[in-house]
Amino acid sequence: MESSCNEAVIGQQKQGGTDGHMAAVLSAHLYLCRRCSSCNTDITEDLYSRHKVRCVYEEFMREKAKKEALRHIVKKNQ
Repeated sequence: MESSCNEAVIGQQKQGGTDGHMAAVLSAHLYLCRRCSSCNTDITEDLYSRHKVRCVYEEFMREKAKKEALRHIVKKNQ
């Protein structure tokens, strides 16, 4: 999964590389970092599950509100 963190590391390497310590830190971060497919936010693995549940719920509620608004418009036009 490509993430903006990964893109940042690639950019850092192209601009002159990183020292050994920084490379190890970035490597560990990339291993733990995931991107939420709902909101495109990079988030660490330990918080990902809770974040994902919240994002999916919020997306569901937005879709529900859209459907309700459309029903209201259709009723109003009949």
